[in-house]
Amino acid sequence: MANPRKLHYAWLIVAVTFLTLLTTAEAFGRQNVGVMFGWIFASHQVGAALAATFAGTVRTYLGDYMIAFLLSGMICLLAAGLVLRINKNRLPELAPEAA
Repeated sequence: MANPRKLHYAWLIVAVTFLTLLTTAEAFGRQNVGVMFGWIFASHQVGAALAATFAGTVRTYLGDYMIAFLLSGMICLLAAGLVLRINKNRLPELAPEAA
């Protein structure tokens, strides 16, 4: 019998990947999806590695994850504020859509 946690994780990955691909195609055009999704994926991995390293360093020196947790929350709020400022009408068209 399949593990429910594994099924939940697999469903989460599938849902997020397709939504990211569709959003990337809408923002940058279908011709640029491969390259842009690669950059999105790579930057996500670099950010995850840096965040884990930072949290581990904070834990080593302070003995607690609370500062790292609070700082990551503040960074998320800052990122959400920056995303809300994106003016979708001013995004440049990178490549014309093929018919």
